[in-house]
Amino acid sequence: NSLKSDESIITSVGDALNLSESTVNTAYTALKTVIEQLSSLSKSLITAAEPSADRSQISSAVESTKKTLQVAIESAQFSGTNWLYNNQTNLSGTNSFVASFQRTASGTVQLTTQGIPAADTVLVDTQDASRGLLTNVMDASKLNDTGSTTPRNYYLLNVNSASGVSGTEIAVSDTTTDEQLADMRYVVDNLMGSVTKIAARVGEMLNRISAQSDFANDLSDTLQASVSRLVDANMEEVSVRKTAAKVQADLAAEVVSLANTNMQKLLKIFG
Repeated sequence: NSLKSDESIITSVGDALNLSESTVNTAYTALKTVIEQLSSLSKSLITAAEPSADRSQISSAVESTKKTLQVAIESAQFSGTNWLYNNQTNLSGTNSFVASFQRTASGTVQLTTQGIPAADTVLVDTQDASRGLLTNVMDASKLNDTGSTTPRNYYLLNVNSASGVSGTEIAVSDTTTDEQLADMRYVVDNLMGSVTKIAARVGEMLNRISAQSDFANDLSDTLQASVSRLVDANMEEVSVRKTAAKVQADLAAEVVSLANTNMQKLLKIFG
């Protein structure tokens, strides 16, 4: 009973860890896609600065890249949770998840939860653009020093947030100046660095959860095998007992048969 109870508990722990692993892995996979698309966008902005560049074609490529970014972020949902996208009026404080488990001295199993502030991972916010990394503005004057301290604010994605921001959307057209392209590239590269840091943080969490999940699954398999062996042993013991009982019954029947035979012989002799 104790082994079966332990197996049930560890299985439940494993299920909780698997859910956490899937949630975090979904966010991590989407973040990798975002980094790839930001890298592609940066290359497009570099190409756009070339004198012979086809601005019309580059503009289409930029808009396509931004669309891919947005879709990847909106799709990063697992079991109703999306760490990268917010469409609620109030941003949740912390995204919590089961990260590990341990057995106490009394024998009970305790789950350990961890969390990451939602404000640290949201890339797109449809309620308040300033809360999303890719929907908020970034001042290029602090990144690309041209000698002017006048703010030059740019944002990457326009998702028509209820509360918007004031700045220039990153896009390419025939009227985009080389100075603007340089600013946009600095902003995109800075965004890519920020997203990379988020991905590294989430990836570290994923590795820890995966290790705990693997351990829980291995432990569950071991307990299940132990329970199976005990069941087999008990069944074998029952089988041996049944066989012994049958042998005893057969011997008793044989003894009775012999006794009856001998008694009949004696009666004949003395009869």
